[in-house]
Amino acid sequence: MRKIKTLLLGLIALIAFSSNAGAKNVIRPTYIFGFSASFNDSIVYFTNIQQVDSAWISTRTNFLYGRDNYSYQLRDYLTSIGMSNRTCLIEFASTKKDIDKKYQKLMNRYIPKKKKGELPKYAIKHLTTSDFQFKALQPTANEIEEAPQKPKIKKKKAKRGNFRHGREKGESAPFSSGQRYPEGGMPQNPGGGS
Repeated sequence: MRKIKTLLLGLIALIAFSSNAGAKNVIRPTYIFGFSASFNDSIVYFTNIQQVDSAWISTRTNFLYGRDNYSYQLRDYLTSIGMSNRTCLIEFASTKKDIDKKYQKLMNRYIPKKKKGELPKYAIKHLTTSDFQFKALQPTANEIEEAPQKPKIKKKKAKRGNFRHGREKGESAPFSSGQRYPEGGMPQNPGGGS
């Protein structure tokens, strides 16, 4: 039982290691905006779309490292201006076009189509870059996984000859599907030798 547990743990570790073996982190300019809401009031905050020049991105997952720390930056700023206990999140994208789509989609959730005489549900406040600006973060040593680049090896395609499964072209298999072995249960050598 102990050997089985050790074997399973080793197998799990091997799978976890092999899935990250090809991962590499790169520094790339990234577009970020923040959003904050609270269950206690109807005020929601949006930051401007900002470009962070040295954001760390995983090439395997295309995720931004330190996403939680970027949202903590926004939460700490809002706490400093007296808006505590708020839920903060960030959205990021590598292109301006993609981040604009995400920004507009989230904004449309909080700007409802107004009906005549109806008050808006949410008070939207925009934080400009002069109010709040994201600061680039350095990932921890555990997050930085520099894997050596493996040289790409081109595989040669095997030439198709006149042989298929060890037989010459046109020759059928000694026992094709649907045929049975002789009564002895063993196939006979079709070549006639011993």
